Order: sequence, then C-alpha cells, then structure tokens
Amino acid sequence: VTGPNATAGIFGTMPARNVRQQTLFFDQVLSTALLLLGLCSLSNKQNKLVSNSVIPLAVAFMITAIGAAFGFNCGFPINPARDLGPRLFAFAVGYGSEVFTVGNYYFWIPIVGPIVGGLIGAWIYMGYGRLMKIHLGEDNKQIIENRHRIDEANMSRL
Repeated sequence: VTGPNATAGIFGTMPARNVRQQTLFFDQVLSTALLLLGLCSLSNKQNKLVSNSVIPLAVAFMITAIGAAFGFNCGFPINPARDLGPRLFAFAVGYGSEVFTVGNYYFWIPIVGPIVGGLIGAWIYMGYGRLMKIHLGEDNKQIIENRHRIDEANMSRL
C-alpha cells in the first residue's frame, strides 16, 4: 500500500506523505465546493452565458483545472464513489486492512470531505443567487430575456 513498490494507489486515492489530516480534509472540502459552484453556475438556466453545447467542454476544463490545483495532496477524489469502491476492491483482492489505515485512517476523508464541500458549494451559490435577486430586483427578468433573445438569434445563424 505504501513505500517504493506501492501499487494500491491504482485502485483508490492515497494521501501524500507528511500531509496532516486537517489539510487533506480542507483540500477535499475546498475542491468539491469549487466544483459545485462551477456546476451550479453552468447549469442555472437564468445564468446562461454559454450555449448548452459548450457546457460539457467547460465542465471538463473546470475538472482538469481543479484536479491540477488540488490533486497533489490526495489524488483528487472529489467523489466518495471514486475512492470508497476502489478501496473496498483493493481490500478484497488482498491488500488487507492497510488500505483503510494508511495515512492515519485517511479513508474517511474522501467520503466526508466531498459531501461537506458539495453542501458548502451549493449553499454559497444559493446565497449568492438570492443576493443577486435582491440586488437586481425586477431588472433581472429583462436581462435574462435579452440573453435568451441573443442566444436564439445566434442559434438561428447556425
């Protein structure tokens, strides 16, 4: 699981050496919160700055950027399914209980951290949305209608 011949990392994420659990947890919370902020802003129909055909590319770039920025500490799990299932498989094929005890019982961080980060990211986005509605008021409807007209005009040219 650890050491120069470690191969358990091909199944699940493993923490970098000498990184504290608080740092790993904060890493997961922040990276997942940023991911959710981006996904919420891209999927909000009132916030259509890009066409629907560009959204998958924007999501891919966003995941790549967040992974490059946060992947060093613990391999960028950002989803409990990306770590827990492979970790259970590694346990089942003979890596033993060390897959759960490595990094001072790191296994819980990719499970809890993304859930907390996702909730925080969505909460921040919802709070920001309410703030913008209060700030823009009824003018927001006109802005949205103008954006949709511009999008329809651009689509008709294609």
